[in-house]
Amino acid sequence: MARYAMAREWCRGRRVLDLACGEGYGSRLMRDWGAVEVVGVDVSQESIEAAQHRFGREGIRYLCGEAESVDALLGGEQFDLIISLETIEHLKDPVAYLHALTRLRAPGGVILISCPNDWWYYPTDGERNPYHVRKYAFDEFMALVTSVLGEPDATGLGVPVAGFINLSMGELTSSGHARSQIAMMDSCEFENAMVVPAESGSVSHLNASYFIARWGGRRDYINGAGLLPVPMDVFRNGLYSGEPDRDARNRRILGDDFETVRQMQSRLERLEAEQADRERAIDKGWEQRLDEVIQAGEAKVAEARALIAQLSAEAADLKLKLQSARIRELAIQTENQVIAGNVVALRKDNGRLQRELAIYAIAAHRYFRLRGLIPASVLGLGRKLRNLRRNPE
Repeated sequence: MARYAMAREWCRGRRVLDLACGEGYGSRLMRDWGAVEVVGVDVSQESIEAAQHRFGREGIRYLCGEAESVDALLGGEQFDLIISLETIEHLKDPVAYLHALTRLRAPGGVILISCPNDWWYYPTDGERNPYHVRKYAFDEFMALVTSVLGEPDATGLGVPVAGFINLSMGELTSSGHARSQIAMMDSCEFENAMVVPAESGSVSHLNASYFIARWGGRRDYINGAGLLPVPMDVFRNGLYSGEPDRDARNRRILGDDFETVRQMQSRLERLEAEQADRERAIDKGWEQRLDEVIQAGEAKVAEARALIAQLSAEAADLKLKLQSARIRELAIQTENQVIAGNVVALRKDNGRLQRELAIYAIAAHRYFRLRGLIPASVLGLGRKLRNLRRNPE
């Protein structure tokens, strides 16, 4: 409530974006403070549905979306006031979120951001809020937002207060919606308050509850408060123990807690049933897919077997052809060997005949030379002698 109170003076007549609006009470407050339109955005669909049910009215839109891409969700819309409380610590990409805010900011518009001081709540490295992505110290928070949005026009701290408040008897009437955010709608305005300076060094960014930064508005201060009146019994019994019958209060709280547990158990059982249905559907889908894969595999195996049979037949045919070729090659080699032997023999015979021919040539040469030396009468007598030998009678 105190965080939204900081934005009140910039609401009237403005278009407002409430980013990470939760269940929507802040969006409703700013619309009641005079905003012409408020758009509340949250990542939780359940919170958006609760906001529409509890805090919906004319001039308020509640949308479900991611903070890092809220500009895409809202298209070309621009806003005079953008308030984003305790958002940045939930984000994996805070730089994208900050750039989205710059694109949604109208000229002269105001951006108001807060960040919890988780190092106070969880002081060691091993401790953390399970819903927060990162714990920011004040300097880390300022370095991050300044890197995108520039130097803020105002910074501040959210701290608890101690003191007294003067209210009329009518304003002290308790709300009919105790322990509910709806009770915040019954808040009354308060004026004439004074803040006493804190003791030197007692309040700093190290022990604050949250950090604040604002761009626009041209004011060098941040103020706003949300106060809950309590009885003097808190000084005796402690805060939130002011009921006269503490046991009755504790029983009521336990009853509320048990009801919450029961509702959570019921929701868990419903979610488990839905998960079981999804798993069964997934199993059925996988079984069908597995059957399809098996059938396709069997078809591939049959195709492979047919191909193997075809290749085996072709291989057998090729083997026979290879054997025939080898036999022909062996016959040719044998025939070539016989021919080679015959060639050698013929060469020998040819050599012998060549030598005999040479002898005959020499003899013929000598014969013709001798013949030229024998008288013709002798040659004639010789012929007659040969004839007588042939024909002795």
